Amino acid sequence: MKPSRLLVRLASGAGTNVEFSDALRLVEALGFEELRIAGSHHVFARHGIAEQLNLQDRWGQAKPYQLRQLMTSVQRYDLRVEDDSWVADAPDLAYCSAVGDTPHEAVAEVEIAIRAWLEAATSSGRAIPEPSARMARA
Repeated sequence: MKPSRLLVRLASGAGTNVEFSDALRLVEALGFEELRIAGSHHVFARHGIAEQLNLQDRWGQAKPYQLRQLMTSVQRYDLRVEDDSWVADAPDLAYCSAVGDTPHEAVAEVEIAIRAWLEAATSSGRAIPEPSARMARA
């Protein structure tokens, strides 16, 4: 799986059943360097980030709580993946984003994600946030 696609998946809260090899590619695409391997533990660091990151290979899968820790760093430090994918998001809808191979595909996918997000919120009785005045980023 491309790192940008995995990043969107993790940002949506889907942190289970992630192949460890995919998690490693994502961490490296985010600019982390592997410092050490001890048993099944891989320790990473990134210039400008005080925290180190530990990922453990558990039967070929990454541990979900460690992926949540990674996502905390991604959000805290506004980390980005640079590859040939395009990401579109709905900033007012928490974790609502999508990825595509072209800008058009990313926009089409985020429109589907927005509809699904709104339908899920409505059917579960959750509040739908008011649109903000933020400008869209390209």
